[in-house]
Amino acid sequence: MSNGNGGATPASTPFTKTELLASLRAVESRLYSPAVEAKVKPLSADQRQQFVAERLHLTAVITQLTASLMKDIREDLDRQSPALRQGIDGLAGSLNDLDDAAQWAGAVSSVIGLIGKVISFL
Repeated sequence: MSNGNGGATPASTPFTKTELLASLRAVESRLYSPAVEAKVKPLSADQRQQFVAERLHLTAVITQLTASLMKDIREDLDRQSPALRQGIDGLAGSLNDLDDAAQWAGAVSSVIGLIGKVISFL
């Protein structure tokens, strides 16, 4: 199993939903590549049909996992919404008044930290 950086990740290391989706999307992309299509083309009609059906099934699974992840993000966003609103409003007010410039970096960092609790990008 690859860790996305070309290295191996131990099989016992659990996937996060985000990592799982990224790995599945990478595989899905390769399944639609010209190289794979060229290898599938000489197969029998039944084998090609089975390949296409399974590839479409993978796409459906990815869609379901994406929807699940979006639901999780929506729920996390709902939980963090009051703090996010307060942080964003405070930063926007400070920027509007052009005061507390020394505090802006900390305010931006705080808002990004709250968003990081909702979306895994940090």
